[in-house]
Amino acid sequence: MKFNALVEDRATRGLRLAILVAVIALLFAPGRLYALAILATLLFIYGVRRRRGGLRYVLPIALLALFGGAALLWANHERGRVERYLDRNRPLDLSYVPDGAYVGVGPGNNGPIRVKLHVAHGRIAAIDVLENHDAAYAFDDALPKLIGQERLAVENQAGFVFRNERSLAGLQAALEDAALPALFEAPRVSKWAKAVFFATSNQGGRITVNALAVLFIALLAFDYTLGPALRPGLGQSLNCYNCQACVGVCPVKMVAGDPFPMTMVLMARLGDVERVVQLAKYCVGCGKCAAKCPVGNSGPSVASAAYFIWRERQRREQARRDREIRTSTGEAAPPAGGADA
Repeated sequence: MKFNALVEDRATRGLRLAILVAVIALLFAPGRLYALAILATLLFIYGVRRRRGGLRYVLPIALLALFGGAALLWANHERGRVERYLDRNRPLDLSYVPDGAYVGVGPGNNGPIRVKLHVAHGRIAAIDVLENHDAAYAFDDALPKLIGQERLAVENQAGFVFRNERSLAGLQAALEDAALPALFEAPRVSKWAKAVFFATSNQGGRITVNALAVLFIALLAFDYTLGPALRPGLGQSLNCYNCQACVGVCPVKMVAGDPFPMTMVLMARLGDVERVVQLAKYCVGCGKCAAKCPVGNSGPSVASAAYFIWRERQRREQARRDREIRTSTGEAAPPAGGADA
């Protein structure tokens, strides 16, 4: 599929939204699993609506979903082995941990907690907090009391009144994550399992309905502006104020009860070039709208640009039908410069 066709064709809006959701899935970790589920659903719907040729989208999505489910089950099994080991041996004994510095990450209230654990002679020599998005005072009492200890027992070291239990649990998890690789008998979560957890991270409890609504509106707004912005002549439709100054000077003024040419410009903004072409036949090409518009939008210019887009769509659709007919009848393809050129 050509890039221009992907950008301006309303029939491919589901695919464009799927691409945007995939990008957001990489950037928006708390809802990455939700985003991937929406992505799979959009691509599945797009494949079903395509009918002919849609199986090439539906089948890979189904296979990827099965593979992803199996990978997630395997990764949870890997993590379960580590959690069972921690349940049996918590608090971890550092007596057999070689001297050195170890980095670990744990979940906090507002983001990851990253620490560097310094071990010397089987005891905690120092703890450096490399990253912390929670309250600045969350570890003020806990960290000094851990220095010199042989075991990682954060929950027993907190003494201040306004402590945050989840922050302390995240600190405990980060210290355990740092120490586990140094313990010979401890099981480890493989890099592949960590990659699966990264791809399917989900903290749905932190996502509000308002945030989802704003995200959805942002997706649609971006998609609706993407097509006109990249198509010559239609980008001006994004500047329309809906002031109807053009309607006041237009000799036509109304078409089927809608203000003209403002409705034509708004349809161009939404990517409905078929409707623009239908309305364009009422435009007399006088250019009064461009002279009156505060941003200089031209109805005849928008109509002309939409017509060329519509004509290109018709050409592509006819070429697709010709290919299907030749495939079904076994007819040879025409030479270069023919109908599919």
